[in-house]
Amino acid sequence: YRTLCALCREYHCGFLLARPSLLGDIANFSTAPFVMEARRLGISDTVDKTIEAGSTSRLNFPAAPVVQMEKPYKLRIQTFGELKVWREGELVTPSGWRRESSRQLFALLLATRHEPVHKDTLLYYLWPESDILAASRNFKVALSNLMIVLEPDRQPRQACSFIQRQGTVYRFNLSAEYYLDSDEFESLTKQALSWLQQNPGEAKRLLQKAIALYQGDYLNCDLQNE
Repeated sequence: YRTLCALCREYHCGFLLARPSLLGDIANFSTAPFVMEARRLGISDTVDKTIEAGSTSRLNFPAAPVVQMEKPYKLRIQTFGELKVWREGELVTPSGWRRESSRQLFALLLATRHEPVHKDTLLYYLWPESDILAASRNFKVALSNLMIVLEPDRQPRQACSFIQRQGTVYRFNLSAEYYLDSDEFESLTKQALSWLQQNPGEAKRLLQKAIALYQGDYLNCDLQNE
């Protein structure tokens, strides 16, 4: 525990102790056994400071808007089955992504859209066998290309509408103009459940609409390969 806390502080990875991440809830840090062991070792203050330094819980990202189907979306995203993106109504073709790493990065940001994700976590998933310097270079290129794919007309140094960054933490912008099939699927199923007793016919109609959205497993062959 002592070594782990020291490493987390040295490499600014305290977020790993603050909450479960894509790497999981490592050693169940968020529960009493870890805190008790930290106190026994006399490093509880170190743990608290490490968690505070790396926590992403207080980052000031805007809340997600309510999904409205009639809104003119700049991006239309399909996550059931193969990841597909329509930009201003035009499908981004495989060659249009230019780099598969950019497509994979976008898939990860979508999968973690409800929580900010640390850069090091993205590096681990996208380039697990590369050293940190090589992975960081690859990430910079993949991210730059992704922002160009999503917004070809974006001016240099202009903030990307769809990807937010605070320090070394990233997330998909939930306030952007986009439509996501998995969000719509969830909304339809929740509506169907609310109508189930009062109006079974309406519940069935909503469930049929949700089923029509399902084109395969969530991000099939996009996250699984990682």
